[in-house]
Amino acid sequence: GVISDQWAFWQEANPGLTSAEWVDHPTEGSPLVRKLQEMVGAYVDGIIGPETITAMQVFFGLWDDGYMSAPSPLVAALQAWANEQQP
Repeated sequence: GVISDQWAFWQEANPGLTSAEWVDHPTEGSPLVRKLQEMVGAYVDGIIGPETITAMQVFFGLWDDGYMSAPSPLVAALQAWANEQQP
């Protein structure tokens, strides 16, 4: 898994996003990010940014600063949520 087609300038500010394809000009975004945006009520464009990250942080009841640190409480929350979805 790679989060495809994401703005390269977010890479340094979000060290918790380790599995992203960083490009200078994203065109389609990521299907995974689109689904996450729908789930958390963010604007749906498939491209992660501070608004999407903040919406995800709020959804999971975390401190909402719009960034994914490393280590990332948001990544841990996403992983725990995904694990709970398994039958």
